[in-house]
Amino acid sequence: MNIDELKDKVTIYEVLEYYGLDSYGHTGHGWGNWEKVHCPFHFDQHASASVNFDKGRFHCFVCDVRGDILDIVQVMEHIDNIPEAMRWIETTFIE
Repeated sequence: MNIDELKDKVTIYEVLEYYGLDSYGHTGHGWGNWEKVHCPFHFDQHASASVNFDKGRFHCFVCDVRGDILDIVQVMEHIDNIPEAMRWIETTFIE
């Protein structure tokens, strides 16, 4: 499976939800296609992150976790290469 196929099968919402996005919930405040959310990667009382569900991009302005599903998994699972991150995503979300 290539990167585009993987991103078609696994959304950024699923990955963020896996790491706890739902435990904080959405603020409902957004601009354009970016929605302000509480970051699931640190204690976040003030919705310091933004996510674009259409583009599959995330950025926290406090802990600086950013990118797409591959970037997020690499940071959170301490994986240092894309092929390994792809395997982790396939195993966790598809198989």
